[in-house]
Amino acid sequence: GALLWVPPMQAIIFSATFWGSLITVVTTGRVIQRFGAKSVLAVSSAVSIAVTVSTPSLSELSFVSLFAVRVLMGAAESFIVPSIGATAVRWIPPSERFVMMDMITSGNQLAASFSAVVTAALCLSPIGWPLVYYFYATIATVWLLAWIVLAANSPSESSLISESEADFLAKTIQAKPQNPERIPWRTMLTSKPFYACLCCQFAYIYTGTIMQGFLPTFIRDELLQPLSMNGLITLIPFGTMLIMKTLFGILARRLNESKLSTPTTRTECFQLICSIGCILSMLSLGFLSSPDRLWISLLSLTIFGISFAAGIPGFAVSTQSLSPQHGAIITQISAVVAVLAGICAPMVMWFIMTLKVNGVVDSIWKVAFTVACSLNLLAIVAFLIFGKGENSWLIEIFDVFQLATKHGDVMRNREEREFTRAIKSRNLN
Repeated sequence: GALLWVPPMQAIIFSATFWGSLITVVTTGRVIQRFGAKSVLAVSSAVSIAVTVSTPSLSELSFVSLFAVRVLMGAAESFIVPSIGATAVRWIPPSERFVMMDMITSGNQLAASFSAVVTAALCLSPIGWPLVYYFYATIATVWLLAWIVLAANSPSESSLISESEADFLAKTIQAKPQNPERIPWRTMLTSKPFYACLCCQFAYIYTGTIMQGFLPTFIRDELLQPLSMNGLITLIPFGTMLIMKTLFGILARRLNESKLSTPTTRTECFQLICSIGCILSMLSLGFLSSPDRLWISLLSLTIFGISFAAGIPGFAVSTQSLSPQHGAIITQISAVVAVLAGICAPMVMWFIMTLKVNGVVDSIWKVAFTVACSLNLLAIVAFLIFGKGENSWLIEIFDVFQLATKHGDVMRNREEREFTRAIKSRNLN
């Protein structure tokens, strides 16, 4: 294109948003609690829109200026998902959250599938690639206006629902306490299942970042496909993810209702599908794909889409099941790990590209996919050995409580009493 940026520069620009997210990710919860999810999401979206509109101009101005605003964009984007989550828990009854969260998070795959086709077409227009940014900024602006007019932090603040609907939601959605339970840091920091989930989180985000950020480059340079075909091929894994995410969600619910397996067994099976499928598909892409054997690449991308979708009922469900009442801190730690993975992925690609330029390696993609496969292999081994699909933290605390009671000890401090109430409320005995 018109921007003469070598691959390492492209990798640095791609990682900029993750550096921005790393700056603000640990503050998202407090900011949302203070200012409200509606306002925080509106401001974050407005910043992202402004950066998107200015990207074509700033890219011609200087590399540094574009990097700086993309860091700002990343700092704003780290508030978006937590804001959506904070809104959802106040609007969606517990019995419907699994279905609704599937629908909400499917927006990721819808956006990736839509943009894969539309972006390629927009790049072929007379205006060229800048039209891509103006187009998506326009869509985001329309959404932002609708959000400002229609959204509300909670049903009690909305004027668009009936009184009966508000009463129903008030009864079915329990208010969260202002002062959450004390965090069992020692239990958390020594929890092997928690670290197994974090390993899976890192491998999952690293793999997703490589595929979403660099797949078009792979299709162009390795498969030698024109821009018109690039978008269609990129659509395959993300379109498959969208379908399989829904099907895996239905299957997970059916298995949960049938009681034919334990939560741990279910999460291990789904995670095994995710990790092994990703490994096989990426090895195939790296070592078997070629312009003459395009069908291998298409099949591999389809398998990748199927497998990657299984990570949600796998490690993601396991992470939130470890201790639901401490979901906020678990989510923040997981988010930090995700951001670090998002930073590492383009940096590793930059390093591999540098090795290629210096003649150290023959193929960028063989090395890149092998690294991702290694991470997925380590993740699934850790998860199969240590992973849990149930509330293991409270089970550990309950065992301590039983031991203390057996020997006549009295639990006096507030933290112990809180955990005792939590244990009894969840009927872990």
